[in-house]
Formats: sequence, C-alpha cells, structure tokens
Amino acid sequence: MTSFNFKKSALAVSASAALLALSLTTTAQAANDVGQLIINAQISNTTCLLSFRGDGGSTAANSVTFNLGTYSVADVSGLSVGQVIPGANKWNKVSLKAADGVTPCNFISPQAFWDLGINIPPANYETLPSGITVLKNTATANAATGVGVQLQAGHSLIGTGTGSAVVKFDAPTATYGNLLSSPSSTSPAIPKENWLLIDPYLVRTSGPVSAGVYTHTIPLNVYYR
Repeated sequence: MTSFNFKKSALAVSASAALLALSLTTTAQAANDVGQLIINAQISNTTCLLSFRGDGGSTAANSVTFNLGTYSVADVSGLSVGQVIPGANKWNKVSLKAADGVTPCNFISPQAFWDLGINIPPANYETLPSGITVLKNTATANAATGVGVQLQAGHSLIGTGTGSAVVKFDAPTATYGNLLSSPSSTSPAIPKENWLLIDPYLVRTSGPVSAGVYTHTIPLNVYYR
C-alpha cells in the first residue's frame, strides 16, 4: 500500500518539541521558579524551498502578501452575496527551487509530485448560499465586515498558462487538509517541474458592510509523494 507522508512545513509556526519545567523545592522558597526549553528540529529528504513569482529567486520567509485594494462601503454594499468585488483579486505562482533559489528542485527518487496543503479551521471560513466557502476576516482590530475571500488554485507546466478552481474549505482530504492542485486531489499531484497558481478574490458576504481592514494568514505545508 502506498503511503503518503508529510515532509516539510512552510509558513507555519513551529511546534514545540520539548518543554522542561524546572522545579525547585526547598523549605526556603514557597513558590517554584520555572522556565522552559523549546527544541525544534526537522528531517527532510528534500532541500526544496518555496519560490514565488517575481521574488527574484528564493523567498526568504517563504511567504507572499496579496494586497487586494481599497473599496468603498457603498460599492460593496451594492453587490449581491457571493459576488466578487470588481478588481479585488491578485494572483501569484509558486514553484519549488533548490537551495540556491534559482535551479529547479530535484526530488529524491521515487518522489515525483508535490503539493501545498492548507488546513482552515471551520471557525475561520463560512459557506455562502451558493455553496462556495470563503475565508472570514481574522483582523482583531478595526475589522471590516460583509467581506470574505474566495481562494482559487491550480497548476500547470512552468512557462504556460494555469487553470484554477475554487478551493472548498469544507471538503478537506484526510491528513493534508485542502490540497491546492485541484479541488478533487486526494494526494500530492503537481509534477516537480510544474508551478502552482494561488488566486484570492474578495467577495461580498452576508450581513452589513462596515469600513475597516481585512486580513487572513494561511499556513502552507509542502507535501511530497
């Protein structure tokens, strides 16, 4: 039976590998002094890094920011629920590069495919009447209301066009969360010579529209098979 295993994590906050509480118990001290050691490590059979289009090679933080623009309350309020705000989308393509950030990454045999997985908690998305799931606003101060983000993704050979499809956050694949190569992906499916398109759209959601900011950070996990 084929086994698909998680190999590398990108953009995610590292988990603690060890926690040590130092307790001092003496009759001269009523309360304990405490501290912690956090030890992180990773073993990977690749040395690939995420490279976003236009970054000149490697992306030091393995991240990209999409600025979808500024729109008036009146204009957004006039749209129907689920309608994309005109002009409110950006796109970027990401590929895997070798450690030099320039040459393509060469997977260790027999691995030949990769993918990006995202795991969105149910509290961070909502389902619109059309059935489309959108990312909620996670801003903690001065948060805009009445808007969300629909994410589309797809892949193609580097240097060619890329078709994309809507990502359904309520239909994750076991282990991976949502794989971005296609909505129906159940295992990593992007050939190592291909790139992945990520395309977010700002859309009108239910409820009143209020002025403010929108933000949502998505951890990306790289998987191989």
